[in-house]
Amino acid sequence: MAATFREVIAAFGVDEDVKGTKTAAMMVPLHGSNIIAVEGDPDLIVVADADPKNALQIDKLDKAKYAQFITAANVYSPQIRGMRTLSKDAGYFKITGRNPSGYNGVILNAVNPKSPKKPEAQIKAVVLGEKEITISIRVVQTNEGGGKWVNHGKIGFDPKELRDQMNAVWVPQANVKFNLVSTAPYQIDEKDLTAALSIAKIKRDDFLEVVRIEEVDSLFRDHKTANVKFTIFIVKDIMTTSDGLHPAGATPKGGGFCLVSDRMKLDKVRESKNVPTIPGIVPAHEAGHFMGRPGHVSSPKMDQLMADGGPVFGYGKIPFDLILQDYNANY
Repeated sequence: MAATFREVIAAFGVDEDVKGTKTAAMMVPLHGSNIIAVEGDPDLIVVADADPKNALQIDKLDKAKYAQFITAANVYSPQIRGMRTLSKDAGYFKITGRNPSGYNGVILNAVNPKSPKKPEAQIKAVVLGEKEITISIRVVQTNEGGGKWVNHGKIGFDPKELRDQMNAVWVPQANVKFNLVSTAPYQIDEKDLTAALSIAKIKRDDFLEVVRIEEVDSLFRDHKTANVKFTIFIVKDIMTTSDGLHPAGATPKGGGFCLVSDRMKLDKVRESKNVPTIPGIVPAHEAGHFMGRPGHVSSPKMDQLMADGGPVFGYGKIPFDLILQDYNANY
């Protein structure tokens, strides 16, 4: 069996096959670790081709240390993450980011100690520093008379849980961390609401059922949380007028905000495949648009975070090349 570098934990920062290259690639967090497997020969070890910046530390894991790493990795996983099925001869290696690697990273070689100059397989490791994005998650409220504020959405979501699930997607794959700094509700001023609905020619009762985001954009764009990079507004339902669709989330271009809806609660496609719904995947997907990905990527396996409609399986794969292009240049 030919030697191969393999992903161990699904959607955890490792690409076995990077489009347009012959070398696999992995993200290693600065001052943190990732894990990789080598299949093909139990005697193979992993060594750096050249590492002048002393960016990496490489440790082969025995069964106890492997189990310890997997347990620690589960801190990012409110639900159980997929584990890859590997051969019995697989060896496991922990790759730790000691120093920044630069954009080109470090090539790791799987070699036999008896012939260390002949690589059996290669993978590129790029050490990424943490990129922090401050967010607020705001329940949208309207005044329905008598001074009573009523949530636009009808399903309650825990902002901290949504934040945790966003981080479960982004931290292990791109070392992007969302810091929740405000959960203050957005109470829409009655004069602002009346004016916006009048201009858009939308009835109040219709607005209370569905937010036609393109027609009332200013109601949200002008009320983002101050000193926060990305504001997430929670509403009952969203409609994009251009196509008549009702997405679970929508991110207007260049706005620094998104809307997410009650549709986060249940993903019917995932349910039909007996895969649990993870509501935080929706704001995680919208954050990908905010960070620079304007459209959607092709995903025949329906496992990628930025696929149209979001991932059908798991947490959502973020391809390595997109991490460097759009999401985290902190190398």
